[in-house]
Amino acid sequence: MLMPSSTQGQVTGSDTAPWVSGLTTPTTLFSHVVQEISDAPVVDPSVALLDFYCTISNNDAQDSRNVLGSLVAQLSKALPHILRDVEPIYEQEKKLGLHKRLRLDNLKQLLSRGLASLKGALICIDAVNESEESVMLVKSLVNVTKAAPNIRLLLTITLFPDKSIVSDMDLKLVTMEAILVMKDIGRVVSDRLASDRKFGSIRTELKDEVEEVILDGADGMFRWAQLTLDNLSACRTGREIKRRLTQIPPNPNQTYSNMLNRLHNPSDMHLAREALLIRCFATKPLTLTELGEAVALEDRDCSMDEDSRLPDPYVLINICQGLLIYRDLTDDVYLAHSSIKTFLTSEWIVSSPASFFTLEHKSTNARIMHKCFTYLIFEDFVDPTPEHSFFRGDDWLCKQYSFLDYAVLQWGIHEMSVDQEGLLRISEILETTKLPRGGNFSSWVQYQNPQIPLKYIEASQPLYYAASFGLVAIVEFIL
Repeated sequence: MLMPSSTQGQVTGSDTAPWVSGLTTPTTLFSHVVQEISDAPVVDPSVALLDFYCTISNNDAQDSRNVLGSLVAQLSKALPHILRDVEPIYEQEKKLGLHKRLRLDNLKQLLSRGLASLKGALICIDAVNESEESVMLVKSLVNVTKAAPNIRLLLTITLFPDKSIVSDMDLKLVTMEAILVMKDIGRVVSDRLASDRKFGSIRTELKDEVEEVILDGADGMFRWAQLTLDNLSACRTGREIKRRLTQIPPNPNQTYSNMLNRLHNPSDMHLAREALLIRCFATKPLTLTELGEAVALEDRDCSMDEDSRLPDPYVLINICQGLLIYRDLTDDVYLAHSSIKTFLTSEWIVSSPASFFTLEHKSTNARIMHKCFTYLIFEDFVDPTPEHSFFRGDDWLCKQYSFLDYAVLQWGIHEMSVDQEGLLRISEILETTKLPRGGNFSSWVQYQNPQIPLKYIEASQPLYYAASFGLVAIVEFIL
């Protein structure tokens, strides 16, 4: 099911859940399959298509509950009745003033119940390996399909999973061999050489040589071919292109290392590392202004003025040597590829010439949390009066303090990495409750929940709000 005839001989396992893996990313194939099915005429409305992409740039898109929740939401458009069991839960939570999410078991039951009433369904999940809960997610999806035998599940992954996972879950594995995609890589390279004006002035013979060298070394890796073309496109002359052709790195890690090693200015190196650190571990997409504000923020800053900020945050895109991309349409900044985070957190980089840019999960999350707390204890937020309009969505506030929304709403996700410095910052914000109107702490609560009157915040203990918002680090610190 949903596999080219040339790969039929490589399939093992059951017919329930194909797992597509390989050196080359299957995302292009995945999106093509989903688009083709979506565009096809609806023959039977009792057969559904549900799809999801576990993007690396957004933690919410890697959460198992959000993945299943999205599938339930898509299914509810055809079967509105499956949400009847949800309404009483939410109504009860609303009466208690809480906003809890459904548990994974609730979502699996809703999904299984709805799918069982259909003649059939196809669930397509791309880039499962982008989720830190990938094993839990796959197990949940496989259990759902087993409860409803009329369901088919298609998963894609760029890294080969543990063989025990494949056998234990009775998954059918389709490996995308490099040789099967070499023609596609050839087309990409040929089109780039023909359409990119940076290659427009070089001789046809040299273009042919470039194409031959890239195809010989690609071994099925689209990303390596793209990086090599990006590297060559920076050359000013044909002679420089020929020179670089003899120095092409053998793999993406070496390519990334070479890109970062072109930075020699200490200030640029610091900005690049901060930008990559924040973008790799940020829990949601960041706008260019948000990223610029976070990068410029220094420990113990009490406020941010024009002298503290980057005059033009776009300089971060240029400094990062193509590792970050900016999308005008959404104003968001993304990693150019998920393999960049893998490279920056790998053991390989530690002993490489690019070791300065090494990122470690715990310390990096702690650094982002420190930045959030530094922002929250700004002198600007010490007086939470109505005149300051300290409410989410306030246009002036969002424009003046672009990192505020992230600092208030996302720091708790980084709290798993709280260290002694983090505990000190928690102590500082709790100390502000002694100030008139509760100081920075009240401002933080107001932004979290604008519906809470300031007088109630002043009259309540910090422990109450920390527990309500699920902030374990603050609760443990207070207790």
